[in-house]
Amino acid sequence: MYPRNRLFLSLLLMMFLLIALSNSVFGVSRFSEEEKENIRIYQQKSSAVVNISNIGVNYDFFYRPVPSESGSGTGFLINDSGTILTNYHVVENASKLIVTLADNSQWPGKLIGTDPNNDLAVLKIDAPSTNTACSVLPIQVISWWDRRYLPWGIPSV
Repeated sequence: MYPRNRLFLSLLLMMFLLIALSNSVFGVSRFSEEEKENIRIYQQKSSAVVNISNIGVNYDFFYRPVPSESGSGTGFLINDSGTILTNYHVVENASKLIVTLADNSQWPGKLIGTDPNNDLAVLKIDAPSTNTACSVLPIQVISWWDRRYLPWGIPSV
């Protein structure tokens, strides 16, 4: 009976390995052409995405001005000189804007122009071009149906 169980386990292991390695063994890609294009674009441009914190002014019980974050959102660098495109509702009524880049550096943002009707705004930061350069981040790329197998906390697309 022992050899029979061993044979069964060996066959089960071989089937598991065959299924697990089938994508690379048989040369079949896990990603569609559309997914491959999205992955390529994300890997090239993901570091251009920025976080924008809108610091407003509230008043305490004694009517003293107290700075507080009144909103936040995202935008993206449109050139290496620090110009950022975002939504108008992100910067609306801001007294101070803080822009956080992909490398976690923070820079004060200056509002250059707005178009409230189209919900667009343009900001400028005075960061060195090395901070605003679009580099590729080490991101693990997985297919949409593989996400359930991804360990918690691993950056992925």
